[in-house]
Amino acid sequence: MTSHAAPALPDTVAVTVELPKQVLELLAPTSEEAAACLEQLALIELFRRGEVSSGWAAERLGMSKWDFIELLAAHEVPYFNLSAEELRQDVEASRKHRARLTGSPSPTPAP
Repeated sequence: MTSHAAPALPDTVAVTVELPKQVLELLAPTSEEAAACLEQLALIELFRRGEVSSGWAAERLGMSKWDFIELLAAHEVPYFNLSAEELRQDVEASRKHRARLTGSPSPTPAP
């Protein structure tokens, strides 16, 4: 795993974590790469919980927002976390907005 970590920011704190050697070997070949992996995992979890934005997490990791979205996918963490009803409402709102912009009637949604 290649480290993409951004340089330390002024408001960062170093954390020491003791792991069994077997865990370190499963995470990455070196302790530095394992630390970068743990940083990624922490930010993925904070995003999953809704504590941080994808842009903020990407910036902390020194990567683009798109790269962070791909990282989420690699860890099976959804970028969008909508219920079926929320998604239906968003699609309907988008249809109505498009109809207003184009001046054409909103297409009837499929059942």
